[in-house]
Amino acid sequence: MPVFSSLYNLVSVLIYGASLGICSFTYGSTKRKELQYAGLMMFACICDSVYIITQNLLEFRYSTHALVLTAALVLTLAKIYFLDKIIAAVFEKDVSPEFYILLCIIVIIHGLFSTYPRELYWQLDPISFYVSILIICGSYWYSLVQETDAVRWQNASKYKTIVLMMLISSILMLLYIVANLCLLKTVLSQSRIDLYTNFLLLILSVWYIVFCQGELRDHTDEEIENIVQEHFREFNALEQEPCPAAFSKQYAAFFKQYELTDREAEILQLILSGKSNQEISDLLYIAVGTVKTHVHSIFSKLEVSRRSQLMMRFTNYEMNGQQWQDIT
Repeated sequence: MPVFSSLYNLVSVLIYGASLGICSFTYGSTKRKELQYAGLMMFACICDSVYIITQNLLEFRYSTHALVLTAALVLTLAKIYFLDKIIAAVFEKDVSPEFYILLCIIVIIHGLFSTYPRELYWQLDPISFYVSILIICGSYWYSLVQETDAVRWQNASKYKTIVLMMLISSILMLLYIVANLCLLKTVLSQSRIDLYTNFLLLILSVWYIVFCQGELRDHTDEEIENIVQEHFREFNALEQEPCPAAFSKQYAAFFKQYELTDREAEILQLILSGKSNQEISDLLYIAVGTVKTHVHSIFSKLEVSRRSQLMMRFTNYEMNGQQWQDIT
């Protein structure tokens, strides 16, 4: 039993599982369809690695039984399919009919070569896989160039690095396999094929772990900003109504606690109502540079760096004289 192959695929299962978990969690938070398909692809990769480990344990690694060949082909097709679904979902499109034709061609070629020597037949899996990746990567770059929607282009451009890595890796692997077949008259062992194919997918899974963490941070920041903007709108509405005595008292207590000047207190009320620096400048008839100076002074006294933090401080202020609650 090839011990190295089994251990390698066991580690792969753990990494794929971690990637599957974070992709599923991020999809639940953001509802981005490409992350759902990424999770499904990781599940297919887990099944593939478990399948290889099972073959090693039962010692039928190079069997040409129809069931073994069919299972290997199905897993390869599943990984190719979900990769294309990811790219299509990034651009909010459906899978093109031409892609289904590609899958049919792969099945037909595997059927025609099923009677060839098993060592030669096993080369079809990586060749089909890497050729499909080349086509999918080409589709990505073409769609990126043709994309006219700024938001979709920005989201899709996040994949440029990993797509370029997959493109270069696929080209190198195809050249390596063809060189072995045509020049050296040798074929790659199945263990080596698994090693190279899984390595590329492992890079993709690790990339998704990092990518999803960034997406979760951005999503959390966006939710916080939405909450803050809602508070801005509420304060802006209050500005149009007579100010309750308790609310005026809260302002006064706030200004006194942080030793704000009258001008800073005036600017702060406008900030809390959602006014921009330019709008404050127009309302108070002072230069924008002067407004920025006062805003910087306010931020320094309150020990904040953004307007959202300032708003969160104010909304968490307690009237009983306790200190402000910092929200990070």
